[in-house]
Amino acid sequence: MNTRFFSRNVLLVGTALLLAVVAHAGLLPATKALAAIDVPRVDIAPSSDLKTAVIGFINYFLGFLGLVAVAFVIYAGVLMVTSQGEDESTGKAKKILLWSGVGIIIIMLSYAIVQLVVRAGETIA
Repeated sequence: MNTRFFSRNVLLVGTALLLAVVAHAGLLPATKALAAIDVPRVDIAPSSDLKTAVIGFINYFLGFLGLVAVAFVIYAGVLMVTSQGEDESTGKAKKILLWSGVGIIIIMLSYAIVQLVVRAGETIA
């Protein structure tokens, strides 16, 4: 194994982990600004209203699919970094990245459509 390639990847992964820890600790100004944003909380308590329960399930399901898509993006990135210039592995990583991006776009559009239908239903009722 090429030690230069290995040491560069260890440095990149270490830097990414350090940034993640610093961001999680709230030491970056951007994280403090994001913490000030008022995000509506989702009630996860069981609901007697069927519409609310279905909307909650759809939102959680779309969130899970988003998590899976992000996991595939991370997998494609690791595959691309570890391909060492092999065309087959790089091509596979690019395909995974492309379709993960398409999946994320579809998930975001699905969430927007669900929210549009819910808000339209609230104004009618």
